[in-house]
Parts: sequence; structure tokens; C-alpha cells
Amino acid sequence: MNNNVDILLAVIFVVPLILGYFNKFDSLNAKRGLWGFEKNVILILAGIICLFCVDKGLIINNVMEFLSSFSALKNVSYGYPKVFFLLSFFIVFTAIYYVLKGILYAINSLIMFPFLNGVESFSKTRGNAVKGLIGSLFSIPNAIIYVIIASLVINLGLKYWPSNLPKLDVNKSAIYKIVENGVINPVYESSFISQLPRILNNSLKIKVVELDKNSQNVDSQSINKANPYRIVYYNGVTLDQGIKSNSSINALARSLAQSRSSDREKAQAIYNWIGNNITYDDNKANLVLNGGNVTDSGAIPAFSERKGICFDYACLYVAMCRSDNLKVRLITGKGFNGYEWVGHAWNQVYLADEKVWINVDSTFYKAGNYFDSRKFDRDHKAEEISGEW
Repeated sequence: MNNNVDILLAVIFVVPLILGYFNKFDSLNAKRGLWGFEKNVILILAGIICLFCVDKGLIINNVMEFLSSFSALKNVSYGYPKVFFLLSFFIVFTAIYYVLKGILYAINSLIMFPFLNGVESFSKTRGNAVKGLIGSLFSIPNAIIYVIIASLVINLGLKYWPSNLPKLDVNKSAIYKIVENGVINPVYESSFISQLPRILNNSLKIKVVELDKNSQNVDSQSINKANPYRIVYYNGVTLDQGIKSNSSINALARSLAQSRSSDREKAQAIYNWIGNNITYDDNKANLVLNGGNVTDSGAIPAFSERKGICFDYACLYVAMCRSDNLKVRLITGKGFNGYEWVGHAWNQVYLADEKVWINVDSTFYKAGNYFDSRKFDRDHKAEEISGEW
């Protein structure tokens, strides 16, 4: 074992075993150690469950709705949305943590603590060597946890390791590779992690160009009809270019509507299809955020590439609704990503048989129900109806 990472991880693993041997087995210390270990586990588990709740729009949304029913907290929800979200998250996290803690305590009282008492009774009839070995044996779970934590720290540290310092050679570390392949990679590559909601970036860039009224180069297909000398670009394209459709989009939209009788069913079928089949494009969002030149925006690029950002989602929804003769709007404003309000685009669709406009946000599809949802106004601030068809 000549690799420095192997040596480090081996020491981290062995030290608890040595301490366990010399401290001998004691049921009281074992109970304290077990309970401390379990509390750390349920702390992490409560956090994962809370993230799952955020992802699926469960529990936390209900808590936020309940809290906002109080006038004092309703003002907080609108004035300080980050604080309100964190408050709701903390309440749910605390409740889950104490429920899990109660379940584990009951299991310990009925099974684990009596078992540890039995182990202590057995060790008392044996010599110090046996007591030490039992102490080392019960230290193994903590030793494994310490190695996993150290490996995670190393994994994260490699991304931010100063370039002027010698790097840790993890590729030659057998122990690190075992942890990486057995724990780190399965967690990072798990379906749960991959389905966690991505933080909405400030991915809507609007640019207004005022033309010279004497200009002869006015494109009537890409101008604001109310002001023929004012062109608005959304992520590099005009609205008319963004909502442009093609035969494939039209055919799909019509096939989705065939078995639906009401406007609500048709509109929701389109919402579900986009939410399930279009992936949020983080690279494109970062390009927009950093002022990069984006020209492949709108319904057709989103449909053909099966990915896009909020404006692309909204344009595709417009194109598909128009194919089914549903009146639809593209709304621009602000969306709350859990941390801050950022530029965002979504839709409203008119249900003629119900005589009502409803809000729809297919970009937020994986974060919960955003089709005519009561919670819509909590994380959306409409600023303008950019287009209506």
C-alpha cells in the first residue's frame, strides 16, 4: 500500500477499531454510539425525503399553502419568498426527522438495546481480549462511515483543489475505488438524483430594438403589430419565429387531442407530453445567463432536440395548442426557483367550454402539478402577455 490516499483511508478505518479494542465493549457506550450513528443517518434521510417532497410537489406545498392562510405569513410569502420557502422546508424536515427518530427509538427499545445487553452479559464471562475484539467489532460500522465521508470529501475536494498543489492520486487508490464504485457513483447516477428538480436559471433574455421610422427594412412577420417599428427578441428570436410550427408538431398535437372531448383534457395532454418528453437544457440556460448568442430558440428546436429552456417550452406549448385550435398566450415575468426570482416564460390557455383562462407551466412539470394549480401564483409573477393566438 504505497498510495497516499490508500494510507489515509486505511488509517481512518483502523483508528476506530483500535480505540474500540482498548476501550472494550460496554453496552452503555454501544447504545450511545448506535443512537448517535442512527441520528446522523435519519438526519440525512430526512433531508433526502424533503428533497423528494420538493421534487414531487408533496407535503411542502401543502405546508406553504397552510402557512399562507395566516395573514402575517401571507405577507412573508410574497415579500420574502426565500425565507417562506426555507421556513416551510424546515418545518417539514423537523417533522420527518422526529417521526423517524421515534420509529428508530421504538426499534432500539424492543430489539437493539436488549441485544446489546445480551452481548455485554456474554462479554463479562470472557477475558479482556474477547471484550476488546467485541469492542472492535462494534466499531466497524462507524469506521466504514468515516471512510465513506472521507472519500466524499476527497471527491468534492478534487473539483476545487488548488492547481499549484500536488494532487491526490485517487486513480491508484484501491480503497477509494471501492467506495467510489460502491457508493459515490451509484448515488450520483441514481434515477432519484437525476430526477431531482433542476434550479431554474435566469434563462429568459429579452432584447427590444427600436427601428428608425424612416427605415425601409421592416420585416412585417417579426414586428409588434401595435408598434411596427419595435422588434422584441426572446433568446435571440422574435415571438413569431419562436412559435413557428411544422408538420410533425401539428400531427402529434392532433393525435393527442383525438381521444379527448374537452378543452381541459386537450390542454392537459399537451402539457403532459411536453413535461415528459422535453428535458431542461442547462447548457443553453447558462449560455443565455452569461450573455451568449442563442439563435436556436423556439418550438421547432425544442421538439426536434427534445430539450430547451423556459421560452422553448412555452413556444412549443403555443404551437401545439394552435394545432388543436386552442386559444393560448405566452406570458413573460418572473419564476421563483427556491432561492430567487428569475426571468421566466410560461403559458395561459383558454378553455372555451369553461369560458376561463388557466395558467400552465410545462417547464415546472417535474416539480409538481403546474396545470391550473392553486399554488401557481406563489412562484410565478406575470409581467406581460407577450402574445395571444
